[in-house]
Amino acid sequence: MTILEDQTDYTIDVEPLAITRAEYRGAYKLHLWFIDGKDHDVDFAPFLLNARHPVTAQYRDQKLFQAFTIEHGNLHWNNYDLCFETALLYQTTVVEYNGFG
Repeated sequence: MTILEDQTDYTIDVEPLAITRAEYRGAYKLHLWFIDGKDHDVDFAPFLLNARHPVTAQYRDQKLFQAFTIEHGNLHWNNYDLCFETALLYQTTVVEYNGFG
């Protein structure tokens, strides 16, 4: 019996997905820029306008919604009271309500 060992180097130099900049565009929309150069608008209205939990629903207030932060490549509000996976925001232009929040 012969046993072969794969000597291939599978190391891939990939930067982690991160948000580098965000700009408020009105009506619960943010324009997001990502570390790889991709950018697009993301509409949070469907999520926020259907949210039932008071911690989430408070971000319907435009002043609170505009008080977002980018920290370590993540977009969040009020020390992670409200946050979304960076991969989700990278892949979508509309954040839908899923029954949580």
